Amino acid sequence: MEVRVHIFDLLNRFFDYFILCMILANSFCLAIFDYEDRDSLTQRNQVLNKITEILTYIFAVECSLKIAAMGFIFHKGSYIRDGWNLIDFTVVLLGLIELFIGVNTS
Repeated sequence: MEVRVHIFDLLNRFFDYFILCMILANSFCLAIFDYEDRDSLTQRNQVLNKITEILTYIFAVECSLKIAAMGFIFHKGSYIRDGWNLIDFTVVLLGLIELFIGVNTS
């Protein structure tokens, strides 16, 4: 096998583990968020909001990279034709909409 193929496999594996860790971090942030402080007046919620904002951008980059690699919709094996990717795309899109229009749902 070519060296490039080995590097691609290694990076692909690293990338999957990295994204999995980011999903776990996001879940942890959601779990420890104080939902009684909906206006994020406490420092903890302010920090958690910033972390989840950064994670949303990371997930958007992941989504964009997958779309660039797989194609979006028009051929077999494209990004949107996979059910999990469709859910992923929907969640990322909603997260970005929340960030850009400034909706405070927390």
